[in-house]
Amino acid sequence: MTAVVFFDPATGVISECATGPIEWAQVDGRPFVEVTEFRPDWDATHIVVDGHVTRKPKD
Repeated sequence: MTAVVFFDPATGVISECATGPIEWAQVDGRPFVEVTEFRPDWDATHIVVDGHVTRKPKD
């Protein structure tokens, strides 16, 4: 099983976190990054930047 984070490539906004076979994520068609684990503190304050889940910069 692989853990992935799907995201919008233009904004980095995370749309879904999921686990499953990597092939499932690949055929889904949405951009994603593989992660070693899901963190319970990932929420709307996090985005994907340069292939990594990170906290959004404060405005």
